[in-house]
Amino acid sequence: MASQAGDDPAEGVLEFVNTRSYEPLGLCEQFGTADDFSAWARERGLLGDEPVSESGAAAARELRAALVTVMKAHSEHAGLSESELEEAEHSLAHAGELYPVKVTLAAHDSEVTGHGRGVAGALGAVLAAGQLAVGRGTWNRLKVCTCEPCEKGFIDHTKSGRQRYCSSTCSSRAAMRSLRQRQQQGRQRMTTATGR
Repeated sequence: MASQAGDDPAEGVLEFVNTRSYEPLGLCEQFGTADDFSAWARERGLLGDEPVSESGAAAARELRAALVTVMKAHSEHAGLSESELEEAEHSLAHAGELYPVKVTLAAHDSEVTGHGRGVAGALGAVLAAGQLAVGRGTWNRLKVCTCEPCEKGFIDHTKSGRQRYCSSTCSSRAAMRSLRQRQQQGRQRMTTATGR
């Protein structure tokens, strides 16, 4: 999650968000238990030998859920309510109080990192990556695929910033689903018109 000069911090946020279970791709929940979360965080250098409790893993899942909701808003995800978005933004504001970040200013640049040890430091690193993504203009391009049931996180690299699907596979699935719905509606209209 530590950002080097050329790294895109949005990738770090994306890596955190895409720890959710997704059966079609064979992905398992990576924050299901304290051991799962600590293994993931240690692998990325976000934790040392500090113990992680089950409440720490739950905190990681809560932060992830709030980030997913905001990314759905970036994607203009159908079905996302204003109250869900407000709740997610409130949760992120609360996380900002719980998991502090450290800002280091230098003559020609600055660095934002997680501050502290343990779960608070690891989750602070995720928030720091989000803040860096805002500064670099990639925050609003962090999105969640709108093809149900995928909802995989991705970064929209298109020039227009209007990408809604994580891959061409999901785009094709959504187009086929839409075509089938239109065909079914056409058949229903014909049935109604002919009385059969």
